[in-house]
Amino acid sequence: MAALFPLLLLLLAQCCSPSAALRLPRRHGSGLAAGRLLLAAPGNDAFAQLNATQADVKQLTNSLGGSAVLLGDPEYDKARNFTNLINLMHNDQAPALVVYAASEDDVASAVRFAAQRRLPLCVRSGGHDSTGASICDKGVVVDISQMNQIKVDAKNEQAVLGAGVRFREFIEALAAEGYAALTGDCPTVGISGFSLGGGWGKLTKSKGLGIDNVLEYRVVLPDGRTVVANETGEYSDLFWALRGGGHQNFGVVTGLKYRIFPQDQLLIYNATWDAAADPQRAAEVLHKWQESYLNKEPLELSFYPHFYAERESGKQEVVLYGMYTDMSGGTKAAEKRLRALLEPLEALQPEQSSITAISPTEMPGVTDGLESTIVAAMPPPGQQPELWELKLGQYTNRSLSLAEYRSLIDGWSTWPQYPAGYDGPAFTYAYFESVEGAAAARPPNATAYVHRTVGFDVVTDAFFMAVPGAEQATQAWLDDLYGKRWAPLLSGRAYQNYPSDAYLDAQQPYKAQEMYFGDNLCRLVAVKNKYDPTGVFRPAQGVPLSYPDCPK
Repeated sequence: MAALFPLLLLLLAQCCSPSAALRLPRRHGSGLAAGRLLLAAPGNDAFAQLNATQADVKQLTNSLGGSAVLLGDPEYDKARNFTNLINLMHNDQAPALVVYAASEDDVASAVRFAAQRRLPLCVRSGGHDSTGASICDKGVVVDISQMNQIKVDAKNEQAVLGAGVRFREFIEALAAEGYAALTGDCPTVGISGFSLGGGWGKLTKSKGLGIDNVLEYRVVLPDGRTVVANETGEYSDLFWALRGGGHQNFGVVTGLKYRIFPQDQLLIYNATWDAAADPQRAAEVLHKWQESYLNKEPLELSFYPHFYAERESGKQEVVLYGMYTDMSGGTKAAEKRLRALLEPLEALQPEQSSITAISPTEMPGVTDGLESTIVAAMPPPGQQPELWELKLGQYTNRSLSLAEYRSLIDGWSTWPQYPAGYDGPAFTYAYFESVEGAAAARPPNATAYVHRTVGFDVVTDAFFMAVPGAEQATQAWLDDLYGKRWAPLLSGRAYQNYPSDAYLDAQQPYKAQEMYFGDNLCRLVAVKNKYDPTGVFRPAQGVPLSYPDCPK
């Protein structure tokens, strides 16, 4: 594993979302005894917010096998900080109670407590939600990170997972058995949230999305019952909705069965082109990727294109990461086949290129070379201003022309209009997540994830120092790129695992849901009414109980 790997628990790629200040990860609540509540002073506003007496809250916490933290307790600031990663943009939100569930019974108790009092209720696993939805103001947070059991069933090529399992521990457990699975990049992201929204990974072309690899979910429903949802059982409609319907809509997923596959080695191609010196060549590289490789055989070869820029140095690069998993005949034979496949890209004369054999445990570190500069720019914990991140993305739904790829390069080569006197670092970290091969083989209504016929997701992560005015300038820049400059290139659909407050529109109250769920929205509304008819779960960008375009 690369030396920077522990620090890269911060970063993005497809899975890390703008959430909280960069910190090294730690499990929360570890210092609290099972069932123990650190009760604040009796006059604490938490009890009023919870519409409960101190005795009511104590009764709940005494029933827990896990633990809980109340607003005003000594552990509260640590407990409410829903991830120790990228920024504090949502850390003004203050839940009244955080429950660290150790079992399904704990989850059910917390859900019933919140439902009976009509409290805001949210669920937290990895904590990488980009809109702060995994922490709810004046409500109850059900933290399932301690439900992280892993059982590898190599014989049946599946793993039984607690919903609190994160990628790093899953990848390491599989590697010990000579197996791998479809996961995302960021090692602290939870498998449950990843798989509920869709779940794009570097091997999606050959293995499908995360949701395509889920065999069943265990779910605590809003009424506190625990059910098993799979393709053929009583709750097959719920299983359909959970696969792409996003988290916090129908219940709390507490566990899942997930496909695994034998893989002890793969080849990584890494090639870089100088986009500052030759932006046209950079556009040609992306166009060549589309024309020669996107959604084309072999499925075992997939690419993860990036654009990276540094404001201070002027550096701009297009970087292609290729993943090749056909290791038949051994490493030398596989490398020979890969070199032949790469000839169209090598003809475009990269500044540097390499092929490296790695183990699946090294997959999350593939992009370390780009991310290390951003890591180095992070100020020490507690030092102001912090480095913040904003993300925006939309899908294409057709092939792009060379001129349109040049438009993407030119857009990324600009910078937000930062306030006067801004002299800190800023970075653009953009990438394409392609929906191809096995992911595109299913029809859009096979699961709730509707984006099966798109080409790829165009995602832009912007990093900037959190000085007054910089956030607004960055959002305005992203809105201009996606809403104006690139609007003709894009489909108007967005990945539900990358939600954005930019999609909230008082004039179009269902805009976000239409972007995430498209033609599957009405079917999701029906499932919502069946399993959560009173709206116990009601995230701002979640599945609504009604939608005007649905049949009456």
